Order: sequence, then C-alpha cells, then structure tokens
Amino acid sequence: MGPKDFSSPAAVIHLDRIYIPQAQPRVAVREVALGYPDGRRETIMANGAYVVF
Repeated sequence: MGPKDFSSPAAVIHLDRIYIPQAQPRVAVREVALGYPDGRRETIMANGAYVVF
C-alpha cells in the first residue's frame, strides 16, 4: 500500500500499534507516565493496563 492507494494526500496516514498483545505478545509495558512542568507526574499505564479510564 502506498499514497496512491488513498483517496487524497490528506488521507495518507501511518499508524503504529507496537504495544498490543496481538502485535508483540512478548512486549510488556511496565509504566507510562507523563511529567508536567510543575513537577506533577501522572501514571497513565501500569503493568500493561491503562489506569486513567
């Protein structure tokens, strides 16, 4: 698939889904955290699961 296969240049996208079990069953995410300028830290993923929803 290439750009010519899309309906327009604006519709050309690339999407990676690396850390999903179907694509990389041996990869595990321990933690994803956001750091803010004021020093706060927000964990959004822990032990392979989202914790913000």
